[in-house]
Amino acid sequence: MPIPALWLAYMYVRRVADIRLYLSLYVILGALISSGIIASYNGVKLDMFEPIGKEPMAVYDKLLGIVPVYCGFLRSPEVAAWHAATVASLSVILFFSFRRSIFKLLSSAIVTYAVYSAMLTGRRKFLAVMMAFAALYFLGLFYFSNRTVRRATFVGTLTVGILLLPLLVAAPERGPRESYVVHSATTIDDSWDRLYKSGIGSVYWALNTAGPFGLGNGIGSQGAAGFVGKDMDSVRGAAEGGLGRIVLELGLLGLFLAVACGVAVARQLKRCVGLAAQYDVTLMRLTLGLVCFIAANVPVFIGAQQIYGDPFVLIILGLLMGFVLSVPRIIRLNQARDDQRHIESAHPFSLSRL
Repeated sequence: MPIPALWLAYMYVRRVADIRLYLSLYVILGALISSGIIASYNGVKLDMFEPIGKEPMAVYDKLLGIVPVYCGFLRSPEVAAWHAATVASLSVILFFSFRRSIFKLLSSAIVTYAVYSAMLTGRRKFLAVMMAFAALYFLGLFYFSNRTVRRATFVGTLTVGILLLPLLVAAPERGPRESYVVHSATTIDDSWDRLYKSGIGSVYWALNTAGPFGLGNGIGSQGAAGFVGKDMDSVRGAAEGGLGRIVLELGLLGLFLAVACGVAVARQLKRCVGLAAQYDVTLMRLTLGLVCFIAANVPVFIGAQQIYGDPFVLIILGLLMGFVLSVPRIIRLNQARDDQRHIESAHPFSLSRL
């Protein structure tokens, strides 16, 4: 799914304003869709808010016990949390990339709203996406900035603040929301353990389950239980992490090819950001933000890959990557337009103007 989306984005983009339009539309629509999470939390009962399976959903926290979770219109806490995290991250990108934008005024409110919505889903991994994005974006702005260290530090602090301070805003000292804040606050403490066990550990589990050559593409899908005779408990455990699922389905050769493709894509993305930095600061900040958001999804895929089986999620990631890869094309088209304007200004009675 990401490949046709990537091609479509590459062919669609003509100028930076095209990317800005898409990101703005997604943030607005994503914020509207996330309202269902808050409405469901506040007791609104609608058939379209019922989670898949129609059973109430909850997570178990070591300190708090059972914590109910909500998903709103998207009917899955996992999907709802990913889109809320994406809304927050893209709002930050729009805030830093464009001077004259309504997001200069609304970004903090949108991020607060999105973080609050993500907390109500009970899925902490997507809070980790936002924090990883903020850290990577700060480092990238610092690296590419030609300004003083003081200004770069200010920008980084502001980036982190926009994404993390909403946790304090959404956290009263006492009240029903406190449990969601406490549950979300354990994100960093548990992330490394989850990344090791479900990420690196799943590779060993997959090797023990499937051997070095894998069991075939699709065996790790959630619907595969009705079609295969393997011990599905073992298969599901091995497929929990992204690396484990690759080894489970495609073997060690598939893992090697996946890593090689990832390195090649990362090099090309780095090249595109470098070209954008040489051409225009707005394009650099926009491109860098998109790359940082894509990169922030990588550790989540390694630790828990289920959300990346959702076609819409893959389409969005493909579109964002296509926007980045289209940077050389945007620069060429802009230069061609500039050359054409220069020719027309030098020859006001040229045939093209007539």
